[in-house]
Amino acid sequence: SLQLAQFRGMKYEFFTAEEARYHPNTLKIEASGKTKSITLRGASIGGGQIRIQELNGFPMEASCLMDTLLVVHKDSPGVLANIAMTLNQAGYNIGNLRLNRTKREGDVITVIENDTKVDEKTMEAMRKIQDVLRVISMPKF
Repeated sequence: SLQLAQFRGMKYEFFTAEEARYHPNTLKIEASGKTKSITLRGASIGGGQIRIQELNGFPMEASCLMDTLLVVHKDSPGVLANIAMTLNQAGYNIGNLRLNRTKREGDVITVIENDTKVDEKTMEAMRKIQDVLRVISMPKF
């Protein structure tokens, strides 16, 4: 992966640190491009399993055992219902759903674990829902 990154012109650096508040096998990734940046924190929890714990400083939890959507949206009435309806109309079954918010009427990360990978057309329909800010697909590991 390091050779591939170098081949594609990506620059990278590694730093080590220990913080008692995090699992000892925690990794923080900070990536940026010309127009976007992302910070992701997760941990290897044993048995080949990982758990994503933070996205852009926002606490969350995703096990990555199923195909997962991360939907960042405003905390406003009807948004979650519209997201669920969009998935239902496209024939998807939600296996697990969790909301994470830092305050009422702020931003929310909804973690949706699905039985199958959600296609780009459905994700684009979700992006058009009022107050949805971002839709990220994470394949199961």
